[in-house]
Amino acid sequence: TDAFETLYRDAPLSNLLSADQKGRILLRVTSLKFPSVVLVATDGVYSSLPTPMEVEMLLLDTLKKAKSMREWERCLCKRVAANAQDDATLLLLPVGFETFEQLKSALLPRREILQKRFITPVRRRRGDIQYAREKWLQYKPDYDCTEDAHG
Repeated sequence: TDAFETLYRDAPLSNLLSADQKGRILLRVTSLKFPSVVLVATDGVYSSLPTPMEVEMLLLDTLKKAKSMREWERCLCKRVAANAQDDATLLLLPVGFETFEQLKSALLPRREILQKRFITPVRRRRGDIQYAREKWLQYKPDYDCTEDAHG
């Protein structure tokens, strides 16, 4: 199930760790262009948001307001906690940026594009799941560099 579908269909757990069963750890190896931001999040971070695009918007909104990495962390924690309906874990690692201002300068232009192409149109048609799915399919190729964009 892809990231959009998991928001609307509660898929059963397919891989978990427990004391009485063997678990497995899945690994993906990928190459990054520098600078980059590595992001890993559990479903508690995104499952209460209406689309996967809203996760990126949450990241960019909080980044825009922050004046330091520490402040960005606090803003993210507060926003994720306000939205989460489950345990939420978010790991975010900026690599190749010399300063926080360089990070903001590199990422914030994306916010306007995201807002115009995806966030505003989907929010205007709130409740239209088919329209949101169509916008998701446009957004999906750039969503996860470890996934096959066409799979």
